[in-house]
Amino acid sequence: PGSIAALNFATKLTKLPIRTIGGSTSVAMFPTLSKQAAVGNEDEFWQATHKALRMILFLTIPILVWFVLFRMTIVKVVFMRGEFSEENALLTSFAVLFLSFEITAGSLGHVLNRVFFARKDTITPIIANITSMVVKIGLSIGLVWWWYQQNQLYALAGLALATACCSWLKAGILMFYLVKNESNFKIFKLVPALLWSTLGSWLFFGSLACGMAQPAIAGYFSF
Repeated sequence: PGSIAALNFATKLTKLPIRTIGGSTSVAMFPTLSKQAAVGNEDEFWQATHKALRMILFLTIPILVWFVLFRMTIVKVVFMRGEFSEENALLTSFAVLFLSFEITAGSLGHVLNRVFFARKDTITPIIANITSMVVKIGLSIGLVWWWYQQNQLYALAGLALATACCSWLKAGILMFYLVKNESNFKIFKLVPALLWSTLGSWLFFGSLACGMAQPAIAGYFSF
């Protein structure tokens, strides 16, 4: 495939965990949030919100790391057949590298949108969406132009990077609004999930790397 096709393939890969984790979590939690907001039960509402956001961080950060480290393997397993060549896999994996950073932000965005909808606030998500979209257009033009100067084939990296950055921008705007305007929203309650998921990622991939390196080390010291 060309650059656009490679970007589409990469998008399909990275959207899968976003829709599976972020989308399903937001749909499952929405009735509970709506009920708690309707009866004015603020404690239960924010407890459910914190729980959902912690789960998103705990699940998506390891997946993000996994996609970044094993992007080439994932692309080959999923797509490499027929006319999909090694070069096509390399181009697609290059887009996956940047789009992977959207996994956590996109999943958070799904949940945060539902938090605002449950409180009958549709304006704030719209403002966040429009702002991130405008920034994405400008950022895409600039990044695509810069990458095009380096290598024409890798101009798709500009679009992928702009998509990931603006997904974080949208989640950041929504989170900032909650921190500023909702006294019951405690962002520090998300820190444990962030730390545990990061630690778990390092331990898992560290042990995996040691396991992969063990045969080479054993061979080096064998006589």
